Amino acid sequence: MDRVDDLEVVRDVRQVHPFEIVAWVVLPEHLHAVWALQESDSDDPMRWHLIKANFSRRVPSGERIRES
Repeated sequence: MDRVDDLEVVRDVRQVHPFEIVAWVVLPEHLHAVWALQESDSDDPMRWHLIKANFSRRVPSGERIRES
């Protein structure tokens, strides 16, 4: 993965929507993560949405990225 440094967007999302990273695997074409959320919080789809959207904004226009 050429853009691994851009994954700092995860830190930004965690500051606003806290979660614990239990495990994280970065593969060339995708990510796998195990998170622990607060007991009253189950909105992991929103977190993925924010991570993916913020990551995509960092990719220069014209650089091809695969949709997920």
